[in-house]
Amino acid sequence: MDPQRVEEFRRKLREGRPVRVRNGQVHFEERRPSAEKSSGTKSVASAANESPPAQQGVVVKPHEWGSGAFYETESGMARALAEQALLLREYPGFELEVDEDGTPYAYGQLGPTAQIRGRYHILIALPPRYGQGALPAVHVLEPPLRAGAPHRYQDGSLCLDHSGSFNRRSTLLTLLGWVTVWLLLYEGWLETGVAW
Repeated sequence: MDPQRVEEFRRKLREGRPVRVRNGQVHFEERRPSAEKSSGTKSVASAANESPPAQQGVVVKPHEWGSGAFYETESGMARALAEQALLLREYPGFELEVDEDGTPYAYGQLGPTAQIRGRYHILIALPPRYGQGALPAVHVLEPPLRAGAPHRYQDGSLCLDHSGSFNRRSTLLTLLGWVTVWLLLYEGWLETGVAW
């Protein structure tokens, strides 16, 4: 996903825009919904949602992927629907969506839990070879991670797997489990200053 798009998500969260999920679509609401209705203009979110939804609430917008990529095939679509069902069951606050540039992503919140004290807004961008073992990029949108936090890439995404353990059978549930562990260790680092 384009880094500017990730920053746009962060900005909207900082502005305090409420997040709503409608028909499998993540929307950032305007602060005053009546202003949009009275002006007759469409928000970016509503303009982006004009393509017809696919079955079971997963929206796939027109895009180019190249051969053998996620969502391109019938089996890729079946996987997307299965992943959406898993998210709905295990992480009901997460949704699977496709960005304007065609990048599939999941978005939602983790915490607070018995292990994690904070509440973290998470954005997971799925690469074209997702489902073939390619590891998604995970960003913590809010609250901002402390500068110098360990185990992050230059773009700020979380470093979750050095060993190549994420494979074609791994799912977003696998990844969210790893993200939860990362956040637990991050909070420990905040308290002690000891990196993991």
